[in-house]
Amino acid sequence: FILKGVVEGVEVRAQDWGALDGKVKPDDLERVITWAKRPTLERLRDVEATAADLRIEVDAIKQQASQMAPAEERKKEVMFRRDNANTDAGMSAYSKSEALRSFLERPWTDHFIGIGMDEDLPRILRFTGKIRNKAFTKMECEQRVKDIWAAKLGPGGSAQSMDKFMYDFIKERTPGPL
Repeated sequence: FILKGVVEGVEVRAQDWGALDGKVKPDDLERVITWAKRPTLERLRDVEATAADLRIEVDAIKQQASQMAPAEERKKEVMFRRDNANTDAGMSAYSKSEALRSFLERPWTDHFIGIGMDEDLPRILRFTGKIRNKAFTKMECEQRVKDIWAAKLGPGGSAQSMDKFMYDFIKERTPGPL
């Protein structure tokens, strides 16, 4: 139909044929011209409906991405640990604090993953690999906190920093290597 110079009543000038030839498919051109000939309000309604459909699709993709984010974060952490296993010397202060923040904000599961052996981490948190979550009840946690403070502040209490004290306290009460 481009060769005829007419698409549904719209004339294409002879000098424009070459500009369109091979760059625009005849069906696409016909669709655009047909669209342009429709009333503006009708076109606007169609555009708004398409935009609404796209918003729904974008929201669905955002939902999928938010569900995938924790798995991607865990994947990054595992890759980071694998790349830095046995040597945390190259870790920046920012990445150390990010590793600690990530550890503390991670949802509780049946195990925790150690955040490394870097000297800047509290000694009690230095570990690589999996740590079994004993899933203490609230009452058990409260009792353990009371025991810790009683040992720290009671008679014969320790003047050590809390970091060193916690390491020694847990080491005394936990069988096996710490």
